Amino acid sequence: MKNSNNQNGRSMIEMLGVLAIIGVLSVGGIAGYSKAMMKYRINKTIEQITLIAGNMRTFFASQPADTRYSGLLETVDNHDSLNIIRKAHLVPDEMFNPEGESACDGHCMVYITNAFGGPVRFQSSCGIDLDETGHCKNSSEAIEISFQGIPQEACIDIASQDWSNLNPELIYINTGLGTVVNSGLRIKSVDDAITNCSSASDNTINFLIK
Repeated sequence: MKNSNNQNGRSMIEMLGVLAIIGVLSVGGIAGYSKAMMKYRINKTIEQITLIAGNMRTFFASQPADTRYSGLLETVDNHDSLNIIRKAHLVPDEMFNPEGESACDGHCMVYITNAFGGPVRFQSSCGIDLDETGHCKNSSEAIEISFQGIPQEACIDIASQDWSNLNPELIYINTGLGTVVNSGLRIKSVDDAITNCSSASDNTINFLIK
C-alpha cells in the first residue's frame, strides 16, 4: 500500500518572497498616491488663484482706482475684511477653515487655507508708489494675494505656470519666516521659479493683481 503524504503548506522562503512582492507593490502604490495628490493640490491651487483674482477684480471694479482695494487685509484680527471676503463669495467656501476660530480665542472668524493647508492672505498694495496723501501715485491700487505653506515642487510648478490670462503685475516668492527673496523679480520662467523656490515647505507665492 502506497503511503501518500500531502503537503499543501508553503515554505518560509516562499512566504518571504510573497511578503517582499507585497512590500514593493505597497511602496509603489504609496508613491503613486503621493504623486497624484501633489498634482491634484497643484491644480487646485492654480484654480483657486485664478478664481480669487477674477472675483476680486469683478467685485471691486466700480471702486476708485487709487483706493480700489484699500482696507482689504485678511488677518486674524480684521473682521471687516473677512466678512467682505466671505459674504461676497470672493473665496470658495472650501477654503474657509472653521478650526481657525479656536486659535484666536473667538476674536476672529476663520482662517482661509489653500490646498496645501497653508494660510491665504490678501492685502491692498501699490508698492512704494504712494503720494503724500497715501494714495497710489500711478492712480491704480493692486491687491496682493499670498498663498503660504507651499512645498518646493509645487512652488516651482505653480510659479512657472503661464499666467498670461491672469495678467499679474508681479509674481514673487517669499521663503522661511517671511524673508523676501528677489521680491523685485517677476517670475517669468521655470528657471526663475527654481531659483526662488526654497527646499523648505513654507514657500509663499505672491501675486500682485490690478
